[in-house]
Amino acid sequence: MYNLMSRLNESSKEAVESAELPLSSLKQYLHVERPIEKKLIQMLQQPAQKRLTLLIGSVGDGKSHILSHLQSAEPELMNRYKNKIWNDATESLSPRKTAMETLLEKLIPFSDQHLNEGSEEFVLAINLGVLHKFLYDFVSSFDNHYTFNSLISYIEQSGIFENEISQATQHDHFSMVSFSDYPMYELTKGGVESNFLMGILSKMFDQNEENPFYLAYQEDVKRGIDSIIHRNFLLMGNQQVKRNFVNIIASSLLKEKAVLSMRQFFNLIYEIMIPGNWTNISKQKIVLETLLIHGLHQKIFTAQNDSPISIMLRNEDPVASRSKEIDEIILQINLESDVSGFISRFDELTRQTYELDLLDRELVNEYTQSLLRLLYLSNPREMNITQTTIESFSKYLFAYYTGQKYELKTLYEKFENALMLWFGFKKDQKNYLFDSNAKISKRYRIAKPVSFTLDPISMAIKNEEQVVQFRNSLFIQFVVGERKQRIKLEIDYKMFSLISKIDKGYQPSKIDFDDAIRFSEFANAIRTHNTNNEEVLIYVVQTGETFILKQEADPFSNEEKIVFSKM
Repeated sequence: MYNLMSRLNESSKEAVESAELPLSSLKQYLHVERPIEKKLIQMLQQPAQKRLTLLIGSVGDGKSHILSHLQSAEPELMNRYKNKIWNDATESLSPRKTAMETLLEKLIPFSDQHLNEGSEEFVLAINLGVLHKFLYDFVSSFDNHYTFNSLISYIEQSGIFENEISQATQHDHFSMVSFSDYPMYELTKGGVESNFLMGILSKMFDQNEENPFYLAYQEDVKRGIDSIIHRNFLLMGNQQVKRNFVNIIASSLLKEKAVLSMRQFFNLIYEIMIPGNWTNISKQKIVLETLLIHGLHQKIFTAQNDSPISIMLRNEDPVASRSKEIDEIILQINLESDVSGFISRFDELTRQTYELDLLDRELVNEYTQSLLRLLYLSNPREMNITQTTIESFSKYLFAYYTGQKYELKTLYEKFENALMLWFGFKKDQKNYLFDSNAKISKRYRIAKPVSFTLDPISMAIKNEEQVVQFRNSLFIQFVVGERKQRIKLEIDYKMFSLISKIDKGYQPSKIDFDDAIRFSEFANAIRTHNTNNEEVLIYVVQTGETFILKQEADPFSNEEKIVFSKM
Protein backbone atom coordinates (compact mmCIF):
# COMPACT_ATOMS: atom_id res chain seq x y z
CA MET A 1 0.00 0.00 0.00
CA TYR A 2 2.92 2.32 0.71
CA ASN A 3 4.11 2.02 -2.90
CA LEU A 4 0.67 2.87 -4.27
CA MET A 5 0.25 5.88 -1.96
CA SER A 6 3.73 7.08 -2.94
CA ARG A 7 2.53 7.54 -6.51
CA LEU A 8 0.49 10.50 -5.22
CA ASN A 9 3.63 12.31 -4.10
CA GLU A 10 4.19 15.52 -6.08
CA SER A 11 7.80 14.47 -6.69
CA SER A 12 6.78 11.24 -8.43
CA LYS A 13 6.98 11.23 -12.22
CA GLU A 14 3.26 10.38 -12.31
CA ALA A 15 2.43 13.77 -10.78
CA VAL A 16 3.27 15.60 -14.01
CA GLU A 17 0.39 15.66 -16.50
CA SER A 18 0.44 16.60 -20.16
CA ALA A 19 -2.50 17.76 -22.25
CA GLU A 20 -1.13 15.79 -25.20
CA LEU A 21 -0.92 12.47 -23.31
CA PRO A 22 -3.59 10.40 -21.54
CA LEU A 23 -3.62 10.08 -17.76
CA SER A 24 -1.99 7.10 -16.10
CA SER A 25 -4.34 4.25 -15.22
CA LEU A 26 -4.30 5.31 -11.55
CA LYS A 27 -5.08 8.97 -12.31
CA GLN A 28 -7.74 7.88 -14.78
CA TYR A 29 -9.37 5.77 -12.06
CA LEU A 30 -9.27 8.70 -9.64
CA HIS A 31 -10.72 11.16 -12.13
CA VAL A 32 -14.06 12.74 -11.18
CA GLU A 33 -15.94 14.84 -13.70
CA ARG A 34 -16.37 18.53 -12.94
CA PRO A 35 -19.04 20.85 -14.39
CA ILE A 36 -16.39 22.76 -16.34
CA GLU A 37 -15.38 19.52 -18.06
CA LYS A 38 -18.94 19.05 -19.34
CA LYS A 39 -18.93 22.64 -20.60
CA LEU A 40 -15.61 22.15 -22.39
CA ILE A 41 -16.78 18.94 -24.08
CA GLN A 42 -19.91 20.73 -25.34
CA MET A 43 -17.71 23.43 -26.85
CA LEU A 44 -15.35 20.95 -28.49
CA GLN A 45 -18.27 19.00 -29.95
CA GLN A 46 -19.59 22.01 -31.88
CA PRO A 47 -19.71 21.56 -35.67
CA ALA A 48 -16.30 21.89 -37.26
CA GLN A 49 -15.52 25.40 -38.47
CA LYS A 50 -12.83 28.00 -37.94
CA ARG A 51 -12.80 28.52 -34.18
CA LEU A 52 -10.45 29.43 -31.36
CA THR A 53 -11.55 27.76 -28.12
CA LEU A 54 -10.11 29.38 -25.00
CA LEU A 55 -9.74 27.41 -21.77
CA ILE A 56 -8.84 30.18 -19.33
CA GLY A 57 -7.68 29.83 -15.75
CA SER A 58 -4.77 30.22 -13.38
CA VAL A 59 -1.71 28.18 -12.46
CA GLY A 60 -2.56 24.69 -11.24
CA ASP A 61 -6.33 24.84 -11.62
CA GLY A 62 -6.65 21.63 -13.65
CA LYS A 63 -6.44 22.62 -17.32
CA SER A 64 -3.81 19.99 -18.07
CA HIS A 65 -5.60 17.36 -16.00
CA ILE A 66 -8.89 17.72 -17.88
CA LEU A 67 -7.27 17.78 -21.31
CA SER A 68 -5.17 14.75 -20.41
CA HIS A 69 -8.25 12.91 -19.16
CA LEU A 70 -10.10 13.63 -22.41
CA GLN A 71 -7.29 11.97 -24.37
CA SER A 72 -8.47 8.67 -22.84
CA ALA A 73 -12.15 9.36 -22.22
CA GLU A 74 -12.92 11.01 -25.57
CA PRO A 75 -10.31 9.62 -28.02
CA GLU A 76 -12.38 10.27 -31.16
CA LEU A 77 -13.10 13.84 -30.17
CA MET A 78 -9.49 14.53 -29.17
CA ASN A 79 -8.22 12.98 -32.40
CA ARG A 80 -10.13 15.74 -34.17
CA TYR A 81 -7.97 18.23 -32.25
CA LYS A 82 -4.68 16.37 -32.62
CA ASN A 83 -1.84 18.90 -32.87
CA LYS A 84 -4.41 21.67 -32.41
CA ILE A 85 -4.05 22.15 -28.65
CA TRP A 86 -1.57 24.55 -27.07
CA ASN A 87 -1.49 24.13 -23.32
CA ASP A 88 1.47 26.16 -22.13
CA ALA A 89 1.60 29.74 -23.34
CA THR A 90 4.74 30.26 -21.27
CA GLU A 91 6.73 27.85 -23.46
CA SER A 92 8.64 28.55 -26.64
CA LEU A 93 9.16 26.14 -29.51
CA SER A 94 12.46 27.72 -30.48
CA PRO A 95 15.44 29.07 -28.53
CA ARG A 96 15.32 32.07 -30.84
CA LYS A 97 11.72 32.93 -29.92
CA THR A 98 10.15 34.06 -26.68
CA ALA A 99 7.01 32.41 -25.32
CA MET A 100 4.98 35.43 -26.44
CA GLU A 101 6.36 35.22 -29.97
CA THR A 102 5.45 31.54 -30.06
CA LEU A 103 1.93 32.35 -28.87
CA LEU A 104 1.63 35.01 -31.56
CA GLU A 105 2.66 32.47 -34.17
CA LYS A 106 -0.02 30.06 -32.95
CA LEU A 107 -2.73 32.74 -33.03
CA ILE A 108 -1.94 34.37 -36.37
CA PRO A 109 -4.83 32.48 -38.06
CA PHE A 110 -7.18 34.26 -35.61
CA SER A 111 -5.78 37.74 -36.16
CA ASP A 112 -7.97 40.37 -37.79
CA GLN A 113 -6.03 39.89 -41.01
CA HIS A 114 -6.82 36.13 -41.29
CA LEU A 115 -9.94 35.62 -39.17
CA ASN A 116 -12.23 34.99 -42.11
CA GLU A 117 -9.83 32.71 -43.96
CA GLY A 118 -9.42 28.95 -43.70
CA SER A 119 -11.11 26.49 -41.33
CA GLU A 120 -8.57 25.98 -38.53
CA GLU A 121 -9.75 24.75 -35.14
CA PHE A 122 -7.47 25.54 -32.23
CA VAL A 123 -7.69 25.05 -28.45
CA LEU A 124 -5.68 27.39 -26.26
CA ALA A 125 -5.37 26.64 -22.53
CA ILE A 126 -3.95 29.81 -21.04
CA ASN A 127 -3.59 31.59 -17.73
CA LEU A 128 -5.60 34.79 -17.39
CA GLY A 129 -2.57 36.98 -16.67
CA VAL A 130 -0.69 35.67 -19.72
CA LEU A 131 -3.71 36.33 -21.94
CA HIS A 132 -3.98 39.91 -20.64
CA LYS A 133 -0.27 40.52 -21.17
CA PHE A 134 -0.42 39.14 -24.72
CA LEU A 135 -3.45 41.16 -25.82
CA TYR A 136 -2.71 44.48 -24.14
CA ASP A 137 1.08 44.64 -23.88
CA PHE A 138 2.80 42.34 -26.32
CA VAL A 139 0.65 42.72 -29.45
CA SER A 140 0.74 46.52 -29.35
CA SER A 141 4.46 46.75 -28.62
CA PHE A 142 5.77 43.99 -30.89
CA ASP A 143 6.67 45.04 -34.40
CA ASN A 144 4.39 42.84 -36.48
CA HIS A 145 1.65 43.14 -39.07
CA TYR A 146 -1.10 41.47 -37.06
CA THR A 147 -3.84 42.92 -34.88
CA PHE A 148 -6.34 41.13 -32.66
CA ASN A 149 -9.11 43.69 -32.22
CA SER A 150 -11.87 41.12 -32.84
CA LEU A 151 -10.46 38.80 -30.19
CA ILE A 152 -9.96 41.69 -27.76
CA SER A 153 -13.54 42.83 -28.31
CA TYR A 154 -14.85 39.31 -27.68
CA ILE A 155 -12.76 38.97 -24.50
CA GLU A 156 -13.84 42.37 -23.17
CA GLN A 157 -17.51 41.64 -23.81
CA SER A 158 -17.17 38.45 -21.79
CA GLY A 159 -16.01 40.39 -18.72
CA ILE A 160 -13.33 37.77 -18.03
CA PHE A 161 -10.99 40.39 -16.58
CA GLU A 162 -13.63 41.56 -14.13
CA ASN A 163 -14.30 39.76 -10.84
CA GLU A 164 -17.73 38.59 -11.92
CA ILE A 165 -18.87 35.50 -13.83
CA SER A 166 -17.74 35.81 -17.43
CA GLN A 167 -20.53 36.10 -19.96
CA ALA A 168 -19.25 34.45 -23.12
CA THR A 169 -21.13 35.94 -26.06
CA GLN A 170 -21.93 34.07 -29.25
CA HIS A 171 -19.25 34.46 -31.89
CA ASP A 172 -18.58 32.72 -35.18
CA HIS A 173 -14.89 32.20 -34.48
CA PHE A 174 -14.38 32.38 -30.71
CA SER A 175 -15.62 30.44 -27.69
CA MET A 176 -14.36 30.31 -24.12
CA VAL A 177 -14.79 28.79 -20.68
CA SER A 178 -13.13 30.04 -17.50
CA PHE A 179 -11.93 27.97 -14.56
CA SER A 180 -12.44 31.07 -12.39
CA ASP A 181 -16.19 30.56 -12.82
CA TYR A 182 -16.09 26.94 -11.62
CA PRO A 183 -14.42 26.54 -8.20
CA MET A 184 -13.57 23.12 -6.80
CA TYR A 185 -16.53 23.40 -4.42
CA GLU A 186 -20.23 24.27 -4.54
CA LEU A 187 -22.50 26.72 -2.75
CA THR A 188 -25.58 25.42 -0.94
CA LYS A 189 -28.13 26.93 1.42
CA GLY A 190 -26.23 25.36 4.30
CA GLY A 191 -22.71 26.40 3.29
CA VAL A 192 -19.94 25.12 1.03
CA GLU A 193 -19.49 21.52 -0.09
CA SER A 194 -17.38 19.73 -2.68
CA ASN A 195 -18.86 16.78 -4.50
CA PHE A 196 -15.70 16.73 -6.58
CA LEU A 197 -13.29 16.21 -3.68
CA MET A 198 -15.71 13.83 -1.98
CA GLY A 199 -15.82 11.81 -5.19
CA ILE A 200 -12.03 11.50 -5.31
CA LEU A 201 -11.76 10.50 -1.65
CA SER A 202 -14.54 7.95 -2.07
CA LYS A 203 -12.65 6.39 -4.97
CA MET A 204 -9.54 6.20 -2.82
CA PHE A 205 -10.95 5.03 0.52
CA ASP A 206 -14.24 3.21 -0.10
CA GLN A 207 -14.00 -0.52 0.44
CA ASN A 208 -14.92 -2.00 -2.93
CA GLU A 209 -13.18 -4.41 -5.28
CA GLU A 210 -12.66 -1.78 -8.01
CA ASN A 211 -10.56 0.37 -5.70
CA PRO A 212 -6.82 -0.35 -6.16
CA PHE A 213 -6.07 1.22 -2.76
CA TYR A 214 -8.50 -1.13 -1.03
CA LEU A 215 -7.07 -4.10 -2.93
CA ALA A 216 -3.58 -3.08 -1.79
CA TYR A 217 -4.88 -2.77 1.76
CA GLN A 218 -6.38 -6.27 1.61
CA GLU A 219 -3.16 -7.71 0.20
CA ASP A 220 -1.16 -6.18 3.06
CA VAL A 221 -3.62 -7.53 5.64
CA LYS A 222 -3.19 -11.03 4.20
CA ARG A 223 0.55 -10.63 4.67
CA GLY A 224 0.07 -9.55 8.27
CA ILE A 225 1.12 -5.94 7.62
CA ASP A 226 -0.46 -3.35 9.94
CA SER A 227 0.93 0.19 9.94
CA ILE A 228 -0.11 3.78 10.51
CA ILE A 229 -0.91 3.97 6.77
CA HIS A 230 -3.44 1.16 7.09
CA ARG A 231 -5.07 2.73 10.15
CA ASN A 232 -5.24 6.08 8.37
CA PHE A 233 -6.80 4.31 5.39
CA LEU A 234 -9.55 2.90 7.62
CA LEU A 235 -10.12 6.25 9.35
CA MET A 236 -10.48 8.13 6.05
CA GLY A 237 -12.96 5.46 5.00
CA ASN A 238 -15.24 6.88 7.68
CA GLN A 239 -17.84 8.89 5.75
CA GLN A 240 -18.06 11.53 8.46
CA VAL A 241 -14.28 12.02 8.52
CA LYS A 242 -14.19 12.35 4.71
CA ARG A 243 -17.00 14.91 4.68
CA ASN A 244 -15.54 16.99 7.51
CA PHE A 245 -12.11 16.97 5.86
CA VAL A 246 -13.58 18.10 2.54
CA ASN A 247 -15.69 20.82 4.16
CA ILE A 248 -12.63 22.17 5.96
CA ILE A 249 -10.73 22.35 2.66
CA ALA A 250 -13.66 23.94 0.80
CA SER A 251 -14.16 26.59 3.49
CA SER A 252 -10.43 27.35 3.52
CA LEU A 253 -10.35 27.81 -0.26
CA LEU A 254 -13.28 30.22 -0.08
CA LYS A 255 -11.75 32.19 2.79
CA GLU A 256 -8.41 32.61 1.02
CA LYS A 257 -9.75 32.89 -2.56
CA ALA A 258 -7.29 30.08 -3.29
CA VAL A 259 -6.94 27.46 -6.01
CA LEU A 260 -5.99 23.88 -5.18
CA SER A 261 -4.43 21.94 -8.04
CA MET A 262 -4.94 18.21 -8.45
CA ARG A 263 -1.20 17.75 -7.96
CA GLN A 264 -1.38 19.63 -4.64
CA PHE A 265 -4.44 17.70 -3.50
CA PHE A 266 -2.94 14.29 -4.25
CA ASN A 267 0.28 15.34 -2.53
CA LEU A 268 -1.74 16.44 0.50
CA ILE A 269 -3.31 12.99 0.72
CA TYR A 270 0.13 11.41 0.43
CA GLU A 271 1.49 13.61 3.24
CA ILE A 272 -1.35 13.04 5.71
CA MET A 273 -1.37 9.30 5.09
CA ILE A 274 2.37 8.64 5.37
CA PRO A 275 4.48 10.05 8.26
CA GLY A 276 7.60 11.95 7.24
CA ASN A 277 9.96 9.59 9.08
CA TRP A 278 8.31 6.55 7.53
CA THR A 279 11.49 4.46 7.32
CA ASN A 280 11.74 4.34 11.11
CA ILE A 281 8.03 4.18 11.90
CA SER A 282 7.39 1.34 9.44
CA LYS A 283 9.62 -0.90 11.53
CA GLN A 284 7.71 -0.21 14.75
CA LYS A 285 4.76 -2.18 16.03
CA ILE A 286 1.53 -0.19 15.99
CA VAL A 287 0.71 1.13 19.45
CA LEU A 288 -1.81 3.72 20.58
CA GLU A 289 0.86 6.41 21.07
CA THR A 290 1.98 5.99 17.45
CA LEU A 291 -1.56 6.58 16.23
CA LEU A 292 -1.99 9.68 18.40
CA ILE A 293 1.33 11.17 17.27
CA HIS A 294 1.33 10.26 13.56
CA GLY A 295 -2.36 9.87 12.72
CA LEU A 296 -3.76 11.78 9.76
CA HIS A 297 -5.71 14.07 12.13
CA GLN A 298 -2.35 15.37 13.37
CA LYS A 299 -0.87 15.77 9.90
CA ILE A 300 -3.92 17.69 8.64
CA PHE A 301 -3.71 20.43 11.27
CA THR A 302 -0.01 20.54 12.20
CA ALA A 303 1.97 19.95 8.99
CA GLN A 304 5.12 22.09 9.13
CA ASN A 305 5.70 22.59 5.40
CA ASP A 306 4.94 25.93 3.77
CA SER A 307 2.61 24.76 1.02
CA PRO A 308 -0.47 27.02 0.70
CA ILE A 309 -2.91 24.23 1.57
CA SER A 310 -0.94 23.24 4.69
CA ILE A 311 -0.91 26.85 5.90
CA MET A 312 -4.67 27.09 5.36
CA LEU A 313 -5.32 23.86 7.26
CA ARG A 314 -3.12 24.97 10.17
CA ASN A 315 -5.39 28.00 10.47
CA GLU A 316 -8.31 25.60 10.99
CA ASP A 317 -6.68 23.76 13.93
CA PRO A 318 -9.49 23.20 16.48
CA VAL A 319 -6.99 23.40 19.35
CA ALA A 320 -6.80 27.16 18.73
CA SER A 321 -10.59 27.50 19.01
CA ARG A 322 -12.76 27.86 22.05
CA SER A 323 -16.36 26.93 22.75
CA LYS A 324 -18.45 26.01 25.76
CA GLU A 325 -18.30 22.38 24.67
CA ILE A 326 -14.50 22.39 24.36
CA ASP A 327 -14.19 23.85 27.85
CA GLU A 328 -16.49 21.12 29.15
CA ILE A 329 -14.38 18.44 27.45
CA ILE A 330 -11.17 19.79 28.97
CA LEU A 331 -12.81 19.91 32.41
CA GLN A 332 -13.97 16.34 31.93
CA ILE A 333 -10.42 15.27 31.05
CA ASN A 334 -8.94 17.04 34.07
CA LEU A 335 -11.53 16.07 36.68
CA GLU A 336 -12.73 12.57 35.83
CA SER A 337 -10.49 9.64 36.71
CA ASP A 338 -12.57 7.37 34.47
CA VAL A 339 -11.93 8.29 30.81
CA SER A 340 -14.77 6.16 29.41
CA GLY A 341 -17.08 9.19 29.31
CA PHE A 342 -14.60 11.06 27.14
CA ILE A 343 -14.01 8.03 24.90
CA SER A 344 -17.77 7.70 24.33
CA ARG A 345 -17.72 11.03 22.48
CA PHE A 346 -16.00 9.30 19.54
CA ASP A 347 -17.94 7.29 16.98
CA GLU A 348 -17.56 3.51 16.99
CA LEU A 349 -15.44 3.28 13.81
CA THR A 350 -12.91 5.82 15.07
CA ARG A 351 -12.67 4.08 18.45
CA GLN A 352 -11.97 0.76 16.77
CA THR A 353 -9.53 2.10 14.16
CA TYR A 354 -7.38 3.98 16.68
CA GLU A 355 -7.95 1.54 19.59
CA LEU A 356 -9.21 4.35 21.81
CA ASP A 357 -10.61 1.93 24.38
CA LEU A 358 -6.98 1.42 25.46
CA LEU A 359 -6.77 5.03 26.62
CA ASP A 360 -6.11 5.74 30.27
CA ARG A 361 -6.06 9.04 32.10
CA GLU A 362 -2.31 9.47 31.72
CA LEU A 363 -2.48 9.08 27.93
CA VAL A 364 -5.53 11.34 27.65
CA ASN A 365 -3.72 14.09 29.56
CA GLU A 366 -0.54 13.66 27.54
CA TYR A 367 -2.27 13.65 24.15
CA THR A 368 -5.19 16.01 24.82
CA GLN A 369 -4.51 18.19 21.76
CA SER A 370 -4.22 15.19 19.45
CA LEU A 371 -7.47 13.74 20.78
CA LEU A 372 -9.28 17.06 20.34
CA ARG A 373 -8.17 17.17 16.69
CA LEU A 374 -9.32 13.59 16.19
CA LEU A 375 -12.69 14.35 17.78
CA TYR A 376 -13.13 17.46 15.62
CA LEU A 377 -12.44 15.48 12.47
CA SER A 378 -14.62 12.49 13.33
CA ASN A 379 -17.46 14.00 15.38
CA PRO A 380 -17.32 17.84 15.30
CA ARG A 381 -20.76 18.25 16.87
CA GLU A 382 -19.21 17.24 20.20
CA MET A 383 -17.01 20.35 20.06
CA ASN A 384 -19.45 22.81 18.49
CA ILE A 385 -16.78 25.08 17.04
CA THR A 386 -18.85 27.76 15.39
CA GLN A 387 -17.84 29.02 11.96
CA THR A 388 -20.48 31.74 11.96
CA THR A 389 -18.64 34.19 9.72
CA ILE A 390 -17.79 31.82 6.85
CA GLU A 391 -21.22 30.18 7.11
CA SER A 392 -22.92 33.58 6.86
CA PHE A 393 -20.72 34.66 3.97
CA SER A 394 -21.33 31.46 2.01
CA LYS A 395 -25.09 31.84 2.52
CA TYR A 396 -24.95 35.40 1.21
CA LEU A 397 -22.97 34.13 -1.79
CA PHE A 398 -25.62 31.48 -2.40
CA ALA A 399 -28.38 34.11 -2.22
CA TYR A 400 -26.46 36.44 -4.57
CA TYR A 401 -25.85 33.78 -7.21
CA THR A 402 -29.42 32.44 -7.06
CA GLY A 403 -31.06 35.87 -7.31
CA GLN A 404 -32.54 35.96 -3.80
CA LYS A 405 -32.22 39.70 -3.16
CA TYR A 406 -34.43 39.59 -0.07
CA GLU A 407 -31.84 37.36 1.62
CA LEU A 408 -29.23 40.10 1.11
CA LYS A 409 -31.04 42.75 3.18
CA THR A 410 -29.06 42.08 6.37
CA LEU A 411 -25.81 42.14 4.38
CA TYR A 412 -26.58 45.62 3.06
CA GLU A 413 -27.61 46.83 6.52
CA LYS A 414 -24.39 45.43 7.98
CA PHE A 415 -22.26 47.31 5.44
CA GLU A 416 -24.24 50.53 5.78
CA ASN A 417 -23.76 50.44 9.55
CA ALA A 418 -20.03 49.64 9.24
CA LEU A 419 -19.62 52.44 6.68
CA MET A 420 -20.92 55.02 9.14
CA LEU A 421 -19.06 53.54 12.12
CA TRP A 422 -15.70 53.53 10.32
CA PHE A 423 -15.80 56.45 7.90
CA GLY A 424 -18.79 58.47 8.95
CA PHE A 425 -20.81 60.30 11.51
CA LYS A 426 -24.56 60.27 11.97
CA LYS A 427 -26.31 63.27 13.52
CA ASP A 428 -30.00 64.17 13.55
CA GLN A 429 -30.84 61.52 10.92
CA LYS A 430 -28.20 62.99 8.63
CA ASN A 431 -25.20 61.05 7.31
CA TYR A 432 -21.72 62.58 7.11
CA LEU A 433 -18.63 60.91 5.67
CA PHE A 434 -15.03 61.81 6.51
CA ASP A 435 -12.38 62.09 3.86
CA SER A 436 -10.38 58.95 4.62
CA ASN A 437 -7.39 60.28 2.67
CA ALA A 438 -6.88 63.43 4.72
CA LYS A 439 -6.95 64.92 8.20
CA ILE A 440 -6.52 68.61 8.96
CA SER A 441 -4.78 67.59 12.20
CA LYS A 442 -4.69 64.83 14.76
CA ARG A 443 -7.23 66.84 16.74
CA TYR A 444 -9.85 67.41 14.05
CA ARG A 445 -11.54 65.58 11.21
CA ILE A 446 -13.71 67.03 8.46
CA ALA A 447 -16.80 65.40 7.00
CA LYS A 448 -19.42 66.36 4.46
CA PRO A 449 -23.12 65.46 4.29
CA VAL A 450 -23.93 62.60 1.94
CA SER A 451 -27.04 60.91 0.64
CA PHE A 452 -27.24 57.34 -0.55
CA THR A 453 -29.77 54.55 -0.81
CA LEU A 454 -29.32 50.80 -0.90
CA ASP A 455 -29.82 49.36 -4.39
CA PRO A 456 -29.55 45.56 -4.07
CA ILE A 457 -28.23 43.59 -7.03
CA SER A 458 -27.77 39.89 -7.66
CA MET A 459 -27.40 37.39 -10.46
CA ALA A 460 -30.46 36.04 -12.29
CA ILE A 461 -32.98 34.04 -10.27
CA LYS A 462 -32.14 30.32 -10.20
CA ASN A 463 -34.08 27.60 -8.48
CA GLU A 464 -31.05 25.50 -7.56
CA GLU A 465 -30.04 23.48 -4.52
CA GLN A 466 -26.37 23.82 -5.49
CA VAL A 467 -24.50 26.54 -7.35
CA VAL A 468 -21.47 25.32 -9.30
CA GLN A 469 -20.74 28.39 -11.44
CA PHE A 470 -19.80 31.39 -9.31
CA ARG A 471 -16.96 33.57 -8.08
CA ASN A 472 -15.67 33.72 -4.51
CA SER A 473 -16.95 37.26 -4.04
CA LEU A 474 -20.15 39.23 -4.58
CA PHE A 475 -21.11 42.85 -5.20
CA ILE A 476 -23.32 45.30 -3.34
CA GLN A 477 -24.57 48.53 -4.90
CA PHE A 478 -25.56 51.95 -3.56
CA VAL A 479 -27.31 54.81 -5.39
CA VAL A 480 -25.41 57.95 -4.48
CA GLY A 481 -25.87 61.71 -4.55
CA GLU A 482 -28.10 64.10 -6.43
CA ARG A 483 -27.39 62.46 -9.79
CA LYS A 484 -28.31 58.99 -8.50
CA GLN A 485 -24.94 57.53 -9.46
CA ARG A 486 -24.69 53.76 -8.99
CA ILE A 487 -21.48 52.53 -7.39
CA LYS A 488 -20.54 48.94 -6.57
CA LEU A 489 -18.33 47.32 -3.96
CA GLU A 490 -16.80 43.86 -4.31
CA ILE A 491 -16.97 41.81 -1.11
CA ASP A 492 -14.80 38.77 -0.47
CA TYR A 493 -14.56 36.77 2.74
CA LYS A 494 -11.79 38.83 4.32
CA MET A 495 -13.65 42.09 3.83
CA PHE A 496 -16.90 40.52 5.04
CA SER A 497 -15.16 39.20 8.15
CA LEU A 498 -13.73 42.63 8.99
CA ILE A 499 -17.01 44.45 8.34
CA SER A 500 -18.88 41.93 10.49
CA LYS A 501 -16.54 42.73 13.39
CA ILE A 502 -16.91 46.49 12.89
CA ASP A 503 -20.69 46.08 12.77
CA LYS A 504 -20.42 44.54 16.26
CA GLY A 505 -18.30 47.38 17.66
CA TYR A 506 -14.73 46.41 16.74
CA GLN A 507 -12.36 49.37 16.33
CA PRO A 508 -10.35 48.85 13.12
CA SER A 509 -6.59 49.33 13.09
CA LYS A 510 -4.22 50.82 10.52
CA ILE A 511 -3.56 47.27 9.25
CA ASP A 512 -7.31 46.77 8.82
CA PHE A 513 -7.47 49.98 6.80
CA ASP A 514 -4.72 48.76 4.47
CA ASP A 515 -6.42 45.37 4.07
CA ALA A 516 -9.79 46.96 3.27
CA ILE A 517 -8.63 49.65 0.87
CA ARG A 518 -11.58 48.91 -1.46
CA PHE A 519 -14.00 49.83 1.33
CA SER A 520 -12.16 53.11 1.88
CA GLU A 521 -12.32 53.86 -1.85
CA PHE A 522 -16.04 53.02 -1.79
CA ALA A 523 -16.58 55.56 1.02
CA ASN A 524 -14.64 58.21 -0.89
CA ALA A 525 -16.66 57.49 -4.04
CA ILE A 526 -19.84 58.19 -2.07
CA ARG A 527 -18.34 61.51 -0.92
CA THR A 528 -17.22 62.40 -4.44
CA HIS A 529 -20.64 61.81 -5.99
CA ASN A 530 -22.31 63.99 -3.36
CA THR A 531 -21.73 67.50 -4.72
CA ASN A 532 -23.21 69.50 -1.83
CA ASN A 533 -20.25 71.59 -0.65
CA GLU A 534 -22.23 74.21 1.26
CA GLU A 535 -21.81 72.46 4.59
CA VAL A 536 -18.99 70.69 6.41
CA LEU A 537 -18.83 69.00 9.78
CA ILE A 538 -15.82 69.41 12.05
CA TYR A 539 -15.28 66.60 14.53
CA VAL A 540 -13.04 67.12 17.57
CA VAL A 541 -11.25 63.81 18.08
CA GLN A 542 -10.41 64.16 21.79
CA THR A 543 -13.78 65.44 23.05
CA GLY A 544 -16.17 64.01 20.47
CA GLU A 545 -17.70 67.47 19.94
CA THR A 546 -19.05 68.36 16.52
CA PHE A 547 -19.43 71.72 14.81
CA ILE A 548 -21.14 72.70 11.58
CA LEU A 549 -19.64 75.19 9.16
CA LYS A 550 -22.38 76.21 6.74
CA GLN A 551 -22.71 78.69 3.92
CA GLU A 552 -26.09 80.47 3.98
CA ALA A 553 -27.70 83.30 2.06
CA ASP A 554 -28.18 86.53 4.06
CA PRO A 555 -31.84 87.59 3.64
CA PHE A 556 -30.87 91.25 4.27
CA SER A 557 -28.21 91.46 1.59
CA ASN A 558 -27.11 89.89 -1.65
CA GLU A 559 -24.13 88.31 0.06
CA GLU A 560 -23.73 84.89 1.58
CA LYS A 561 -22.51 84.38 5.11
CA ILE A 562 -20.64 81.61 6.90
CA VAL A 563 -22.40 80.21 9.95
CA PHE A 564 -20.41 78.29 12.57
CA SER A 565 -22.44 76.39 15.15
CA LYS A 566 -22.07 73.57 17.63
CA MET A 567 -24.25 70.52 17.07
